Amino acid sequence: MSLDLRDCTFAGPAMPEPFVKYRLEELLTKKKLLGKSTGDKTLQESWQAYRNKLRSLGEQGLEQRVLHHVLEPLVERLGWQLLDKADPATTREGQEAGGYLLRIAPSQGETDAPHLRAWVYPVGTDLDAPNKRGRAYRFSPGLVAQRVLLAKGERVGLLTDGLELRMLLSDPSGRDSHIGIRLDRSGGWRAARELPDSFRLLRALCQPSAAGVIAELLNEARLSQSTVTKKLREQARRAVETFIQGLLDDPANRELRNQWSADDEAAKELWREGLVLVYRLLFILKLETSPDPARAFSFASSSLWRNSFSPSTALAPIVEKVRDRGAETGEFLAYSLRALFRLFSHGLMSNELHVSPLGGMLFGKEATTKLDTLHWSEQAVAHLLDALLWTPKKTSRGADAGRERVHYGALDVEDLGRVYEALLELEPGIASEPMCRLRRAKLEVVVPVAQGASYRATVAEEGDEDE
Repeated sequence: MSLDLRDCTFAGPAMPEPFVKYRLEELLTKKKLLGKSTGDKTLQESWQAYRNKLRSLGEQGLEQRVLHHVLEPLVERLGWQLLDKADPATTREGQEAGGYLLRIAPSQGETDAPHLRAWVYPVGTDLDAPNKRGRAYRFSPGLVAQRVLLAKGERVGLLTDGLELRMLLSDPSGRDSHIGIRLDRSGGWRAARELPDSFRLLRALCQPSAAGVIAELLNEARLSQSTVTKKLREQARRAVETFIQGLLDDPANRELRNQWSADDEAAKELWREGLVLVYRLLFILKLETSPDPARAFSFASSSLWRNSFSPSTALAPIVEKVRDRGAETGEFLAYSLRALFRLFSHGLMSNELHVSPLGGMLFGKEATTKLDTLHWSEQAVAHLLDALLWTPKKTSRGADAGRERVHYGALDVEDLGRVYEALLELEPGIASEPMCRLRRAKLEVVVPVAQGASYRATVAEEGDEDE
């Protein structure tokens, strides 16, 4: 059973949610870092005592009160022994607060004992806003802590304001990341009577023996994310191909097709505009699911967005009906997708939804002029959305295990950029006769079936599986 982390949010690429959900528990168990979820009476009693301490904090309090009710009780529960005020640290912004150090008592002659750095702020502090009036965003508590961890070469730290506890993950090769745990009374630790899995995760990643394992876990997460990006690149290509093929096959577009002067030019134009459509959807899917409020749609949780426009919640169930049962939906998906794009290109003002008009390469008036003149069939749009919302799922042995949703919130903007750039390199064309694909190693060509027949016969005789 996977970890139940409904009280957590995941920001940044260092520890993406799908990796945490499907892989992290197995890796932590192998490293003997993750304690039992049930049956440990001592741990359960310790949790109840800590929960009572959190509940007595209340809804307001200065730094010292948060320190006494949130951080100090964690010292022994995480396996540390001492808590000391840290000296200021030198970062690229100068001298910045070094927080507190959770330490173990050094052995005789030992000078470099492991430690965990933590920062504490008054209850209700905005951890993503500047901590002093007139200062820039880069001086927020979260970014100050990340800079100090990076300067000190430390991979994990803690940051809390009494209502949220963040595990900061410092990965020199990527953007700042964290796992946020709610401490409030409505769904957070103060409301949890039983030992929550998020507390087990905190103990696993922040105990002294985890110091040498974190780098390995972050590397595993990076490799897992690379696999997701590779899959998404393949699916984005399939999305463009199936969508444009659906438009070319649509009888309603036959008259317009006959007016095209050159198929090669039309193919390039359709491919470019198809990529624009796909990148529009990647942009929307990313920003409606981003856990970082500074990089997400402010209206993503509104009822009008979720039930009328959202590809993930409003359109996905209809895509499944068309895909699995061939449901007759008229032109619902086609009209909905056009309406979604108009929402961003023209904007919308209402009591519940406020969207400013966007332009540029994605939503400008000239972005998709050729595709806008064509009829979009329901099946073509269903294939387009299906390829971007779901991905094939594999078992640990590589066997097919159905499908699962793509988690866009865990992807970084650079990942989406790499998907788009890889598709720009492809050379599109419109075939006027049946074609076949010939491949040897990484070299691949597409030729008419008649021309490829002799090669296919040779391969059949010689049994060369590389061709």
